[in-house]
Amino acid sequence: DYFTAYPSESRETVKTFDRCRDRLVSLLGNACDDDVVIAFSIVAPEVSQYSALSDFFETAAVKEGYPSAGSPDYSIGLFQMKPSFAESLETEVTKDSALKQKYGARLAYGTDDIRKVRRQRVDRLADTGWQMLYLAVFVDVVKMRTATWGLASSEEKVRCWSTLYNAGLYLNRKRVEHR
Repeated sequence: DYFTAYPSESRETVKTFDRCRDRLVSLLGNACDDDVVIAFSIVAPEVSQYSALSDFFETAAVKEGYPSAGSPDYSIGLFQMKPSFAESLETEVTKDSALKQKYGARLAYGTDDIRKVRRQRVDRLADTGWQMLYLAVFVDVVKMRTATWGLASSEEKVRCWSTLYNAGLYLNRKRVEHR
């Protein structure tokens, strides 16, 4: 059991959830309580193993190379999100009118300069508030993508959504079930 093996990390993760819960509920809007719990279940392993020192160096590397070259594409921040993951979510928002209405203005960059956009994206990912916004977008995107997959239980949703979060947003159902 994770709580037994990592008691202090587990306590800190629960405290983080308690601090973030209201903000995530607000960002998700009309989501049910299960969606909030599932969303945090997805990032809880990242939160529990978060190292500020590692994150400092990984973020510095991303800030140095990503704006000009699009790499490195390391996971950064408390929820360990990659710039490419955030970019995929931003793309999904532009493709769907409901998502665009809900998130479009908040995610807008105000420039078409790719380097400036990438620089801003990295800055956003270094901020937990922005990561919560991206997590909310992720929940809405995967709910839409998996609506016809017949995920009946919260456990099935956690497994599926976690796979999409960690292995790739664009995996099809067969590949998700295989993992």
